Amino acid sequence: MLFFVLCLCLMLILKIITLKNVNYTRPQFLEKKKVVVVYYSNSGHTQKIAENIHQVVGGDIKQIELVKVQVGKL
Repeated sequence: MLFFVLCLCLMLILKIITLKNVNYTRPQFLEKKKVVVVYYSNSGHTQKIAENIHQVVGGDIKQIELVKVQVGKL
């Protein structure tokens, strides 16, 4: 199952990179599924790809944010 999901993501990324400004329809097998696109982006490149994937598959989109840990006395 995980291999299938990774292959699907790779195919979507390749389509998004190679074909810009193309309207995509949501794949039929995702019609009744709950989808979330989760990403971490340091420079913004991954965010753009995640947003493009989100446009294709729909669902929710969430960004992973780092939490700064303070060491020492409060």
